[in-house]
Amino acid sequence: MVEPDLLDDYLLHDDPESVLLVPGKAPGGFKDVLAQRVTTLNVATRDELPQAVQEQGRQSLLVFHGSLDSCERDDVTLILAAARDLYAARTVVMSACDPFDEAQPVSRNFMFSMGFRFRGGADNGNFSLYEYAIHDYKTVPDWLNARFWANPENWGKYRW
Repeated sequence: MVEPDLLDDYLLHDDPESVLLVPGKAPGGFKDVLAQRVTTLNVATRDELPQAVQEQGRQSLLVFHGSLDSCERDDVTLILAAARDLYAARTVVMSACDPFDEAQPVSRNFMFSMGFRFRGGADNGNFSLYEYAIHDYKTVPDWLNARFWANPENWGKYRW
């Protein structure tokens, strides 16, 4: 799959209200679809990003397109933690780093440890796509419902 196809098919399927793109270099096909809703930032350092994103407000979608590939791992950790927890309902990272090289700032195991899911990549292996979306971060287990616990109708009926 090539990069514009992946973006069109995956990133834009839920028609986000606001999109923040870091850095300002948009991937192919991305800006054309959401021209009025895309804001771009040309910052990707730990010190500049929080202030710049905070000025934009919370976004529906925050996309890091290759901007984390040249950062240090500690900076990437802080940037992604702030992005996923404070600045966006859905955070997407597109990286050209080798996903299996743990020395790279964005590797597959590191992204899993940050709570991101692998969503695909190019057939030729030149980029990988990771996503963190709070609305589907954790699936609700079958036992977590009123039938099994905290059901007022069953209070006093069974010995716990």
